[in-house]
Amino acid sequence: MKKRNAAIDYLRLLFAVITMLHHSRYVLGDENCVFLGGSLAVEFFFIVSGYLMMESIARIEEKKAQPGLGTETAQFLWRKIRALLPEYLIAWFIGFAFVIIAEQKHAGGIWASFRSYFFELTLLKMTGLFSSGIDGVMWYVSSMILCMVILYPLVRKYPDYMKKIGAPLIAVLLMGYMMRAYGNPRNPTKWITFTYKGNLRAMAELCLGIICHEAAMRVKKLPKMNRIGRIGSAVLQAVLYLAVIRYMYISGPAERDFYYIALFMAAIAMTFGLEDQYQGVAVVFQRVNWQKAAAWAAKYSTALFFGHLYFAQHINSLLPEKKYAPDTRMIIYVALSFLNGFVVMILAETWRKNRNKIGTALHDFFFSEGAMEQIKSKIAKYWFMFEELVKRDFMQRYKRSILGMAWSVLSPLLTLLVMKVIFTEFLGKTIPHYTIYLFSGTIVLSYFKESTKQGMRSLVSNAKIFTRINVPKYLFLLSKNVSALVNFGLTILVYFVFVIFERLPFTPKMLLLIFPVICLLVMNIGIGAILSALYVFFEDIQYLYDVVLTLLTYMSAIFYSVDNFSNPRMQQAFLLNPVYVYIKYFRLIVIDGIVPSAGYHLLCLFYPVFYLSIGMWIYKKYNHQFLYYL
Repeated sequence: MKKRNAAIDYLRLLFAVITMLHHSRYVLGDENCVFLGGSLAVEFFFIVSGYLMMESIARIEEKKAQPGLGTETAQFLWRKIRALLPEYLIAWFIGFAFVIIAEQKHAGGIWASFRSYFFELTLLKMTGLFSSGIDGVMWYVSSMILCMVILYPLVRKYPDYMKKIGAPLIAVLLMGYMMRAYGNPRNPTKWITFTYKGNLRAMAELCLGIICHEAAMRVKKLPKMNRIGRIGSAVLQAVLYLAVIRYMYISGPAERDFYYIALFMAAIAMTFGLEDQYQGVAVVFQRVNWQKAAAWAAKYSTALFFGHLYFAQHINSLLPEKKYAPDTRMIIYVALSFLNGFVVMILAETWRKNRNKIGTALHDFFFSEGAMEQIKSKIAKYWFMFEELVKRDFMQRYKRSILGMAWSVLSPLLTLLVMKVIFTEFLGKTIPHYTIYLFSGTIVLSYFKESTKQGMRSLVSNAKIFTRINVPKYLFLLSKNVSALVNFGLTILVYFVFVIFERLPFTPKMLLLIFPVICLLVMNIGIGAILSALYVFFEDIQYLYDVVLTLLTYMSAIFYSVDNFSNPRMQQAFLLNPVYVYIKYFRLIVIDGIVPSAGYHLLCLFYPVFYLSIGMWIYKKYNHQFLYYL
């Protein structure tokens, strides 16, 4: 398998970052934009894509395989789309969630927005069939695919003509038209009679990539350079790239764009053409130990490119210009973009590594007649043991206790009584229905503490069982969580009795409390999985976790109101505490009678998915090591 051109991969990352910085124009305005001409970085991606298309054609020609021009073109396009699809889809859905939060849409608005934006996923945006969307950089993929549909079969059908005459002619004619009609190749979504300007830009620059490929092939036939030649070629390439970058930094769209596109083409042709001799820029990167880092740079550049623009376009909605300084908004935008790039890349790689397993599981579930029987058989196999574990937890908890299960109700009630007596005079007079306010926080926090602390000890306390019998270790964690959930259910009944005494109205909205309870259950399982694994290796974690729980208690606004903080940032910081998020949900529904926004529901969903994913990964990775430590 041919090695990647590491220099090109690093340059991809560089120009993806420049593109992201260019879009700071949405945050700071054109006059303060960091890279006002940074949109010219897209030319690098188009030219490289044209070059790589020719590489694919060359490999097909070597194999002398001719499945039919239509079939071959479709196969090439599918490979191209599939290479980008995980990052593209993941970045789009993250962007959709962010836009909903930024625009504070409710359920009806979410569905309307999804219907409006959905067709962006078809990659047909640049056909003109629709114009709405959430991520402006998606035009690049759409234009590239549409133009390759035309170029690929032409090059395969008339290879010599397209390389020598056709591609150069198309490039100069389209470039000349854009120069005379518009003065620059930018503004891709401008409609020009029959198509978007971005399609002309893509077609011209893919043709430049074809020219680059032809030039690179000639460069590769040159004799091997001596040391002076290698240094000189490296300096020349660096000068060409730096000249283009400097131009993008200091200048906006202008007729000179076409001159610097020519410099781009020359530099790219040299970078590809000299790679076989490890000369030029490639000599720095084309070592074996740089290959993994280069592959990472290529993956991250794709994730960053797709996953940043919606932050730029909506960050000012979340951080109004009157309250937040430009530097603050810019730092947050850049941080969100880089962080989201890592998230998109990791999720995309996880999908690629597990797509065969996921596909097989889905196929078995929907098409295999024995799939459901296997699931039922596995549940039946361990159901009795699961029931016994839950019963045992109850018996152990209330063993030698006079009041027994009554402590499940009395414990939070006594805590509530103490807090009410202490804090009512200081804070309760300013908070409506202070008893329910206190009770909402007390029961949610108590459930979280009980569930996670029991989950932490689930493996160690059951070591004698699973070290002798081969059973799934997660059964012990689940049994602890079910036991805690039953206790929480008993407390909820008493909670509603207090709601009646407070004369708060019962409405159908209260059925929505099932949502935060389910989120809490899943999150507690995830956190319990993390803690139980850590407790196996480090028993000191129990003492550290007690400190964390103390901090969470005071940061969950149990007895005071977050509204007491005048700083909006401080109020928003409380949302980093998942326990407070669910406490607030209870209070909004029961006390205020308000259904939280769609963005708030997404935040509620984020925490259980996040912690459960980490917990499952830890269990899977260290499952076999538990036996050696217990």
